[in-house]
Amino acid sequence: MKYKLRLAGYILATCLFYLALFYSSTMQYVDYRLLDFFNNSTVNSHTPKSTVVVQIDDKSLQQLGQWPWPRIVTAKLIDKISENKPKAIMLDMVFSEKDKTSPVVIQEFYNSLLDQNITFDHLPKEFMDNDSFLSEVINTSHIILPVFENTHSQSHICMFPNTISYTQETKDISLYKIDSLVCSLPQFKPYNIGHIHVKADNDGILRSLSMVMSHDDILIPGLGLATISNSKINITKPPAYFGDIQINFGDKQITTGSNASILLHPYPVNQYKTISAIDILNGTFDVKDIKDKYVLVGSNALGLDSTYILSDGLARSGIFIYATTIENILNGDTFAIPSFCKQLNLALALLVGLILLYQMIKKQYLKVVYVYIVSILLALVLTYIAWQQYHIYISIGYFVGLLSSYIFILSLIMFIVDYYKDKRFIYEINHLNRTKKRLHNALEKSSKKRKLQKAIIFQQSKMAAMGEMLDYIAHQWSQPLNIVGLQIQNAELSWDKGQINDEYMSKLVEDIQIQVDYMAQTIIDFRSFIKPNDEITYFDINQTIREAIDLLSSLFEPKGIVVDVKYSSESLILLGPMGEFKQVIVSILKNAYDIMNDKQTANPRIQIKIFKIEDKTTITIQDNAGGIAEDIMDKIFDTRFTTKGKSGGTGVGLYISLAIIESKFRGSINVSNADEGAMFTIII
Repeated sequence: MKYKLRLAGYILATCLFYLALFYSSTMQYVDYRLLDFFNNSTVNSHTPKSTVVVQIDDKSLQQLGQWPWPRIVTAKLIDKISENKPKAIMLDMVFSEKDKTSPVVIQEFYNSLLDQNITFDHLPKEFMDNDSFLSEVINTSHIILPVFENTHSQSHICMFPNTISYTQETKDISLYKIDSLVCSLPQFKPYNIGHIHVKADNDGILRSLSMVMSHDDILIPGLGLATISNSKINITKPPAYFGDIQINFGDKQITTGSNASILLHPYPVNQYKTISAIDILNGTFDVKDIKDKYVLVGSNALGLDSTYILSDGLARSGIFIYATTIENILNGDTFAIPSFCKQLNLALALLVGLILLYQMIKKQYLKVVYVYIVSILLALVLTYIAWQQYHIYISIGYFVGLLSSYIFILSLIMFIVDYYKDKRFIYEINHLNRTKKRLHNALEKSSKKRKLQKAIIFQQSKMAAMGEMLDYIAHQWSQPLNIVGLQIQNAELSWDKGQINDEYMSKLVEDIQIQVDYMAQTIIDFRSFIKPNDEITYFDINQTIREAIDLLSSLFEPKGIVVDVKYSSESLILLGPMGEFKQVIVSILKNAYDIMNDKQTANPRIQIKIFKIEDKTTITIQDNAGGIAEDIMDKIFDTRFTTKGKSGGTGVGLYISLAIIESKFRGSINVSNADEGAMFTIII
């Protein structure tokens, strides 16, 4: 339950993080950067060949004076251009007020202000009103004039040609609304009118233009679209999800994003054809540059017109913005951003983010890297395909930005968590090392203490065995001593009888020497058992067991104990302390002797078998004293545990035997009940 609640908390935190970042300016900035990358990295095969920009530049201002010029000059400029049969003339200028340089306006000014009547007696009547002269040129030419949005109202009403149909479907389309317009005087009746609403993005870069805006119940095309649309403009929904609005005019169509906006795809500045206005007026230009072209008249002189920075990082005046719009439409270089793309990228980034969260929780860090890289690469590939094939930008910056920011924050959090976990782990490791060191020291002390205790127990075992062996020596020596005593008595009788000669003395000495040698060997065997040689040597198991049995023969024979040995048919060689191995055999045999002696076992018998299976040597020693009670079977090898009643054993013999077999020979020794008694099994 806690895991599910914690997981739900992680998912909720992820969603809130995505939503907060989605509506921030950061994601918009990332999306702008990627949009600029695709816009500038695409090699454009087209060039601006359909437009000509007539510039009111510094050269023109030097010869004709400051702007605005008298409108009779503007009329002359338009007339000169019209003579060369362009497709259309677009004027990037609004004639919203009367020309103050007109003679009739000057007369009104002096009359109203100074009560003076000014006359222009030698001026032809048609030149008295510059606006009338210009309107006649505009009204008889293929002229497109602009309107622009302004919060200040004007006295006259703007008149628009009905070029865009306003249907119910159009009403449902989201368009940018203009509340107040500034337009030219009603006497100017151009062929078409277009808006010049230009708005840069938040970072100051102009990337898109709206192709259609609405004012009350009137739809106004953009100035560039108005220039090239000679027929009725129709607005519909696009047939596929490649945009929000489709604009149709003539045989052309444009797919746009929300608010009927298109992305500008700029051309290099040096590719635009430009002519100075003064060259047009002076007739010093090539007429081929104007014929059948869209001529855009505007200013690029410093301070006369606004300049805009496009996605390529270069500044252009407004007249070049409209030239770019016209060329983009005619060349099919318009791009759009469908409005649903941002939300789709949010959903996809959230989905991939949750997958990465799951992998992070499972500590599948390599999979996190794979999923992240594959997701970003796949997104970029799809963006490239959509850009090249369908001329849309799918706002991939939101996907890349959201996912990258999330993986960064998630990695940072996991790093901090892992850091403190590692820090805690290192602290615990150090604590365990300190504890281990203390335990090691304690174990060393305990080991030394156990070794000392084992040595004491071992020595006690030796002393106990020594006491037991003294009885054995007494048995061993009793017979030879009796024989020596009888021989001495016989020697005394033989002396009295005079029977002692050299041969008798030699035989007497030889017999006594045999008994003395026997007694001396008993002492040697005793010393070898009590203080064995711990030297590691190779020894034969058959021979060593035979010697152990001989050592105890004086105990077994008086009691009638029969030792039946089945020696191995092959020579079995062990490496280790032979004396201690012999001590183990003697201890087990002596233990059997004591049990059978205490129980007064009838026909006492000990069976010994020596054999080898694969690489293991096995020795079994079995008596017929009735076996060991089950409740004490597990205690046989415990120190100080004994079942010897009359014999009064110490209980350390079998404990020492187990220690010798395990530590010195890396073997095992165990006890079990066989047919008639206990059986000890030694495996090495």
